[in-house]
Amino acid sequence: MSLFLSSIRLNVTPKNVKKNFDIFLSHVAPESYGYLSSLLYKEEAAIKKGDISAVFYPTDQYIDLNASALFIDGRLDKYSGERKISSKEVRFEVVFDYRDGSLLITDFHQVATKKG
Repeated sequence: MSLFLSSIRLNVTPKNVKKNFDIFLSHVAPESYGYLSSLLYKEEAAIKKGDISAVFYPTDQYIDLNASALFIDGRLDKYSGERKISSKEVRFEVVFDYRDGSLLITDFHQVATKKG
């Protein structure tokens, strides 16, 4: 589930960003929806304006059961048009809440940038 969610959140183009973010937001807990949707809508506007595309290549996952969190390491490449503008080793944290048989996202953010 976390790989699916990180994929639709981080693998974006100006043409698919709205649909990807709408799918991502359908898995967000109600109390986190306002905050996360605001961030994503701002990011969507920047992606479309700058003709930005991003590709995330996950390399590792770490689970913290006490915090109901998952950490995903990988490389995030960004492009403006066809020109690569960045390539970074990054770590994202996905925080979940399990309710009524469903996993809901309560937070998703970058927590570290590794050397690279």
